[in-house]
Amino acid sequence: MITYLIILISTLLNPCEKLSLSDEITTRELIAVVELSEEGDNYIIFNIIQSYKGFAGNQLAMRGEFQFEPEIHYLIFADLKNSRYELNPCSWTQNLHNVSQQTFMELSNLVCFDPEEVRTGACDRSWSPPVCGCNGKEYNNMCEMHNEGIMKYTRGKCQ
Repeated sequence: MITYLIILISTLLNPCEKLSLSDEITTRELIAVVELSEEGDNYIIFNIIQSYKGFAGNQLAMRGEFQFEPEIHYLIFADLKNSRYELNPCSWTQNLHNVSQQTFMELSNLVCFDPEEVRTGACDRSWSPPVCGCNGKEYNNMCEMHNEGIMKYTRGKCQ
């Protein structure tokens, strides 16, 4: 009886079980470097600096239980629920300065091009600012990049 009580108390005090890094990368639908733009009572708006996985546009609105500070870049891992990204409190989301080299090495192994994501169709040029695809090619906007099946990008022109 005491053992069960200890397990129950431990579960209540620490309801999260953090995934391994490889499971986190596989499981989460959005992995991106972001900067806080605006924070409200039930939402957070980020500017996306770089995306490793998932498509969220130039800005991202989401819910989550993390404390974010302005002018600091964060690596976020988010789930897609009801057509909206949410930060899982057990995820590897953290200040970019605290991210290990191993994490960056695993993220660099994510696919750059996915032939199943190639699309056709016109793009609205006002959709987003220029982006630099992981293939080193500069695109006028994210729509053009997505049409070519490119999965990772950095906001802005290629350096």
